[in-house]
Amino acid sequence: MMNMAKALLASGHEVHQFALNPSRNYSDVSLMPEDLKKSLHFQSASINTDLRISGALRTLFSGQSYNISRFYNKAIEQKLVDYLQKNTFDIIQFETIFCTPYLDAIRKNSKAKIVLRAHNVEHIIWERLAKAENKTNKK
Repeated sequence: MMNMAKALLASGHEVHQFALNPSRNYSDVSLMPEDLKKSLHFQSASINTDLRISGALRTLFSGQSYNISRFYNKAIEQKLVDYLQKNTFDIIQFETIFCTPYLDAIRKNSKAKIVLRAHNVEHIIWERLAKAENKTNKK
């Protein structure tokens, strides 16, 4: 993701990064070089994506994907909306399907084209994990 951002910068594009920083794969943003943060107009938001039985049960009856719903946070959505209202973009690129809970808010607050850059075919990964899992409740 960073290499793509750097390539876009090098080719003369203005790049803004708004990154979710999940508890499971937390990155210390302070280690990112300040000049890079500035050139990328870098913003991040920490989010707790820990697995919870209550969340899994709630999505079981709502028809939502539990794995995706864990990445939604109302405060983060508001931070994103505020950012969109202060800036105009041509393209908004999602780096993962886990950003999709914010799709409606983005569409309401930006006329930018929205692109998904899928790194993996997620359903295949989840099917393989389920087949390899021995615990029925986790499967």
